[in-house]
Amino acid sequence: MVRRCAYFLALIVFRFPLFVGGLKSLVLSLFLLLISAHDFVEIFTTDILEFWVGSLYLIFGIVGAYFFAYRQYRKALAEGPLRRSSLSLWQLAWRSFRKRTVAVVALLITGALYSVALLAPFLAPFEPNDQQDFTVTAFQPPLSTLTALKLRAQKSFSIPLREESTLTAQLANALIEQNWWLRLRGETEQKIFVTDFRVEGEKVFLQQDFRTRELPRLDFADGNFVLKNFICLAPTNMGAIFLAASFMAHASHSRSGFLSS
Repeated sequence: MVRRCAYFLALIVFRFPLFVGGLKSLVLSLFLLLISAHDFVEIFTTDILEFWVGSLYLIFGIVGAYFFAYRQYRKALAEGPLRRSSLSLWQLAWRSFRKRTVAVVALLITGALYSVALLAPFLAPFEPNDQQDFTVTAFQPPLSTLTALKLRAQKSFSIPLREESTLTAQLANALIEQNWWLRLRGETEQKIFVTDFRVEGEKVFLQQDFRTRELPRLDFADGNFVLKNFICLAPTNMGAIFLAASFMAHASHSRSGFLSS
């Protein structure tokens, strides 16, 4: 439990803007839902749920680990040096379960899989749908690195902002902007994925697989405009298919094990 709490705290520190952004989006959504359910329905999209779930999972995971450890500590103090000989049914079941190494390993693997699924927006290095240059991003092998160049232009809002000055409109605009920032993981600049590039004077020459093009240097962001994105799984839908297949296989084995026991 202590190790799990430490992992969660490290993830919060590493992804603090996303963690706070998920909670802020949830609070704004609740306020807008109370004031105007109609406006909330017009703005709400299901893809933002993963940020809410991830932020709440981190909070409840840390709080739950703390209370569990505190309860065990108080129980040990109350029992003193002599442990009670009588155990509850839950304690007897847990003691029997811990004796089975395969069951404990399976529980740890299952917990890790579900934790990765619930914390996906905090573990993903960039916005998963940000692949407009399929000649570069498609069919890349796992454990590869993609090069992206940041443009000066910002990405547009998928939902238009309200022009009214009412409280409902202000809440709606704040929620639209917050959800837009969350979906992009804070990377609001437009990007171009390239195979290779070079800068010559005021021109930037891009290589995108078999295509070559040139753009003015002024079109790109100031300073360092190069991003390196490490891809653990394939950058296409193969990664999602692989994870989905893993969950389906786990569920199938769980059902078969339950029926055979």
